[in-house]
Parts: sequence; C-alpha cells; structure tokens
Amino acid sequence: MASDGALNYLPTPEAFRRDVYQVRVALYESGSLEASIALAAATIQEMGDGS
Repeated sequence: MASDGALNYLPTPEAFRRDVYQVRVALYESGSLEASIALAAATIQEMGDGS
C-alpha cells in the first residue's frame, strides 16, 4: 500500500506469506493492516454516531 511518496509499506496478509520487498522493508508487522482498517472503521462509526 505504498508508492508515490508514502513513507513505508503496510503489506497485506498475503504479502507476509511471501518473500517480497514490501515485507522485508516494512516497519510494520503482520496484522497491522487489519488493525489499521479496524481502527479506521471504528472511528468512522463513532463519527456517524455523533460521539
């Protein structure tokens, strides 16, 4: 999920199962993408609830 000026990669779970550049240079561990998506979804939900 990084290109065009992004600071780092946030690889997919599938990428972590392969030996690819994005995983080797990523500062994030497996599961970070899913955690980021869950946090974003929860934040959007809270915004919709008016919290």
